[in-house]
Amino acid sequence: MTQIGRNAPCPCGSGKKYKKCCLEKDLAERRTPPPRAATGPEWEEVENPEAQEFSDLAESPEVRTNPYADEIDRKEAPVMERAPQPEPPRYPKPQEALPDLPPEQQALVDAWWKGFKPLFRNPDVDEMIRRVVGFMEEHPELFVHLGLEHEVLFELGAEAGRRKEWPKHAALLTRIREEHPEMYVRSFSYYDYDLMIQRLVAGKFETIPQLFNFFHRYPDSEPDNADRVTELLAWTGRQDDLFAFARPLAIPMWISPEVVGGWFMLRWLVFAQYVPLLDTRGDPDEAARAFMEAVKQLDIPRGPAFDIETVRREFRFCRETPDVWDLSTCGTDRVVAQFYHDVRWNYCAFLHDVKGFPWARADFLAERLEDYWSDRPAGKKPKETFRFSEERLDEHIAKTCRDFFHVNGVRTVSLVEAVWHFVDYLAAHSQIEGEKANSIREMCRRLFGLSLRVVDSTDPAPRLMPEFPEMACLKR
Repeated sequence: MTQIGRNAPCPCGSGKKYKKCCLEKDLAERRTPPPRAATGPEWEEVENPEAQEFSDLAESPEVRTNPYADEIDRKEAPVMERAPQPEPPRYPKPQEALPDLPPEQQALVDAWWKGFKPLFRNPDVDEMIRRVVGFMEEHPELFVHLGLEHEVLFELGAEAGRRKEWPKHAALLTRIREEHPEMYVRSFSYYDYDLMIQRLVAGKFETIPQLFNFFHRYPDSEPDNADRVTELLAWTGRQDDLFAFARPLAIPMWISPEVVGGWFMLRWLVFAQYVPLLDTRGDPDEAARAFMEAVKQLDIPRGPAFDIETVRREFRFCRETPDVWDLSTCGTDRVVAQFYHDVRWNYCAFLHDVKGFPWARADFLAERLEDYWSDRPAGKKPKETFRFSEERLDEHIAKTCRDFFHVNGVRTVSLVEAVWHFVDYLAAHSQIEGEKANSIREMCRRLFGLSLRVVDSTDPAPRLMPEFPEMACLKR
């Protein structure tokens, strides 16, 4: 199976559902990068390094004043000291239990499965859909008892992807969602994600918010796929949809005891407070004060700490070009991190102002680069400030873009795209020579081609960006 549902049988063979068996272990392995190399010719010592590993730097309250420095292993943002908080609320979950069927009705279900199982050996998308629709129309009251959400719909989607027949699978999912939500909701996050992809590809943008209702109804039940949705919407420039999706989920995921690392959703609620202030391009001091007040009004329980000086600096570098373009004066890990953070915000403004990207898309791409720059050995800084070697990028992708059995296409291709646009940014500031710029662009094209070979058949990257670096859905 190319994509495992939380309610699917665990592939380890235990007989338990995946979410009650190996899911947490797989997530931990996916999120934990291998140890970083400590030496290499491309690195040099940082004078007077901070007394801490650089991998922990962005998690230190002293350093991580940046609310968006989302480390590659997705740890939490810092938390300010507050009075004891009440117990977090418990949010609803989709109902899984079904009543037992009378023998004659169970026989109908069993007979359908007996006829359907041979199709797993020789998959035929059209025939599989015909069998599913036939039972749905003939026995609608028994349809939920087939349990198709556990395996069949996943396998059908994977096979449709291999045959590039995604619209057929999407049409079936849409019908089941409308006519049999009691079945659909059991694995809704996977299927709604697939439907969002298809609607993005088809240019049916106005229908995307129609797929948010189950996520909002069960706000902490599917954090991993909710994270995938935010990355998809940010990458494709659906800023208003992204904020509408994140708004009801941000605080529940932040405070839920069932979600490990809720900052990935809360960050978009917070970033929405930046956007109107970024648009006005006002005085950085006034913008920082307005932002702090806006965040205060959100009344986030156990909210993350925001430092007004850091926020002011972020607004400043959205307006001002850095006057230092190398690391020669950066003597500590902390100063190195601040240098890259300043460049990240100036690059974000470049993507918005010059490339015309919405702020959320610009921020997402800029963050992808900051994650790459943060992936460095402790007490080291690169000899070449903006070094983009194919080996280093490939290593970073392998560590941070794993998605169970495949590479996550959105995270991988967005990083490669971020590097591509960064070359234009450097050229605009006369910080790169033409020959080197062309070399990096060729490297990006190679990495893009290699990435598409290792993504899952249902991955959106090849459909959304069939030709690098143009995203099809941004042209509509």
